[in-house]
Amino acid sequence: MALLACVDIPAMALQVLLRRHPDWSALPCAVVAEDKPGGLVLEVNEAARAGGVLPGLRYGAAQSLCRELRAEPVATDAVEGAQEDLLRLLGRFSPVVEPLGALEPGVFWLSGQGLGGLYRGGVSWAKAMLGALEAEGWSSSVCVGQTRFGTYATARWQAGRARAGGEGPASALTVFGEPAEELKAARRVKLDRLGLEPGVREKLTRLGLRTVGELLAQPASGVQRRFGDRLWRWYQIARGDLEVPLKAHHPEEVVAASQDLDYTEDDRYRLLFGVKAMLGPLLARLEAAGERLVELHLTLVMASGARELHVLQPAEPTLDEALVLDLVRLRLEHARLDGGVVGLELELPATRTRAGQVELLAERPKRDAAAANRALARIRAEWGEEAVVRARLGEGHLPEAVFRWEPLAAVAVAAPVAGRPAQLVRRILDRPVGLAHRPTREPDGWLIGGLEAGPVMMTSGPYVISGGWWVREIHRDYYFLETRRGDLFWVFYDPKRRRWFLQGKVE
Repeated sequence: MALLACVDIPAMALQVLLRRHPDWSALPCAVVAEDKPGGLVLEVNEAARAGGVLPGLRYGAAQSLCRELRAEPVATDAVEGAQEDLLRLLGRFSPVVEPLGALEPGVFWLSGQGLGGLYRGGVSWAKAMLGALEAEGWSSSVCVGQTRFGTYATARWQAGRARAGGEGPASALTVFGEPAEELKAARRVKLDRLGLEPGVREKLTRLGLRTVGELLAQPASGVQRRFGDRLWRWYQIARGDLEVPLKAHHPEEVVAASQDLDYTEDDRYRLLFGVKAMLGPLLARLEAAGERLVELHLTLVMASGARELHVLQPAEPTLDEALVLDLVRLRLEHARLDGGVVGLELELPATRTRAGQVELLAERPKRDAAAANRALARIRAEWGEEAVVRARLGEGHLPEAVFRWEPLAAVAVAAPVAGRPAQLVRRILDRPVGLAHRPTREPDGWLIGGLEAGPVMMTSGPYVISGGWWVREIHRDYYFLETRRGDLFWVFYDPKRRRWFLQGKVE
């Protein structure tokens, strides 16, 4: 029998949506990223395609093309849950099942090696899978062959006949006997049937490339340069230049525990000891599996029925119980326990332990970045994730709008460049600070920095910023002011408010 099968659950998110709205099955339907005119269309059924709606369009444009279009967002959790159900179902037909990945949920490869004693051939194997999928209400396409790309391309092509949108689940089946036949069929598949990014698909269309065969006729160097690594990898697999063995999917075991309290508890230290009783065995399980804790999810089940989730992150993956309990203690000290707690739940996402590189005669920085990250982890545990942030530059018209605050996960080790001359640094305030009204004439100079800094000795400017007419017109005259002590202030004058403001300093 053939050694490989590709199972495609076409438009899986759309099928999840139609399970939610079975009355939409005969109508043009789509899954959108947001229920807004600007939301991207992610998946469509055949009725929507017939109306001109394709993935990558905006929801507003899709509605203008197809007035009867029905669309909703589908949560990622719902798709991931359906993916896990399908993995368990397909695991009944092969010990090696590999999902394509998050970019194309619903596509799976199965190895048929060693299954000759269970099935009489590829046809009976594929029919058994199709029957199980139809029994669960999934429309599907199965292609059995000998290559990754050949089975994938054919399954995606024939999925058009099995797309969600008819009455009940539909299916399509192809079994190839010879590799040459499989490659010939794959070369006829249109590129818009493959799971390509909208931008890549548009580039291929503009170049007149519409089928897999036309793409494979292009020089390899041009494909990699123009269309990115993902299409380049598919190109290599399709040509047979890259052999990628199947990798079986093994669902990760959830390391978690829960405890129902016999009474309503509002004492924080007794709650801490309850967490301690569960944490030790969970960390032992991680250690036995060669893993370390990267996060701790603590859920407090309140007497009112509410569930409060607290996410704690140590500075680095760890198995140190005392360190983790210290973070829990800091979080519980500020947690609201209105009505008391009746249950505790712990979940420990983990990562594989990596052997640390032995540092021999290595130059160590004077500042201990690990100690700094441990301190930041304690601050986050006590005050929340928003307590530790960093500024990230972005687009903006005004100086205070060119950056935004984002959470800081860890402090990076400084890497100064030797020999680089010292540079001035402009420190900007989060909000401009209003300065005292300045008289027209100051015989002793402007004491913007107080008596210690001395009067302003040199002025540079004005540097005008104006605009904002699309919301509220703004005009500012910026100046750099240098005092006798050498302090350099960055200020601006607002003619509308007739007032000076301090924007920052230069150091």
